[in-house]
Amino acid sequence: MQKIDLLEMSSRGDNDFESLSEVEKDLYVLYMFYSLRDMEGITHFYTHHAEHTPRLVTFLTEAKAPNARAITELSEFLREKSGGSWDVQTLDNYLCSISEEDDSKLGAWDQQYDAQTTEMWDHVREFTAQRYEITFD
Repeated sequence: MQKIDLLEMSSRGDNDFESLSEVEKDLYVLYMFYSLRDMEGITHFYTHHAEHTPRLVTFLTEAKAPNARAITELSEFLREKSGGSWDVQTLDNYLCSISEEDDSKLGAWDQQYDAQTTEMWDHVREFTAQRYEITFD
């Protein structure tokens, strides 16, 4: 079983994303989403790294993460609000003038995601161990 250090991998990914293996790319994107959500809020990933959204959604879904549905629904909602093509300016404009109703929706998805992050990491650990014979900390 190969062991990956998420911090070291994250540093490598920051410098050269393409140099990561496919499973490292998946872990890197998830770790980036997780970290950015904690530091900047749940929408920050989408306004700065939306190109990685399909990888994030696919990885969480394949790992059967309990919060995959919340992230999938949030991603689809934000993609629609950004014009269907992850237009960052459109998304930024939308988020700057978000309605109370939509802000409430974002908050609900954020809570669903956050309430299950421990279980998410457990599912991802099990998934990467079984599929790739990789563990991480």
